[in-house]
Amino acid sequence: MKILKILLIVPIVFLSSCASIYMNKSQDTAEEIILSMNRGEVDFPIEKSAVPFVFHGEIIITSSSVSRIWNGLVRAGFTITNPVVTSISPVVSDDFSLFRSSWEMESFFKNTIPPNTYKVTIEGIDGEVLMLINRDNRQDYFLLGLKADAK
Repeated sequence: MKILKILLIVPIVFLSSCASIYMNKSQDTAEEIILSMNRGEVDFPIEKSAVPFVFHGEIIITSSSVSRIWNGLVRAGFTITNPVVTSISPVVSDDFSLFRSSWEMESFFKNTIPPNTYKVTIEGIDGEVLMLINRDNRQDYFLLGLKADAK
């Protein structure tokens, strides 16, 4: 009986540690993106952005458009001074409304946002950023969405 209990506990501990690892790596990716933006560098954010990409409630379907968004944010001087991760949690079905309450966004979240996607909120003196970060099947982390608000 004692062995059976141990056999039941081990998978639970393993699965909960996997979720924690995904959350930590999602946080690391989000922080690296912010630090790159703060330095005026766009290569890392562009490289980590997936297509399709959600930007402030709009679905961006080309890599060149995503590149223009990052270049525009950096040219405009958007930074997050003293960035602090204030929340990180798995994306749930009604999170589409954080970007825009519409049938299009709801469908996008339902049909396009894959499992293992986390929403990461980073706040700083200059503003707040909400990111959607996903771990793909190659175990790399990508940005699926961004909502950035200046204070």
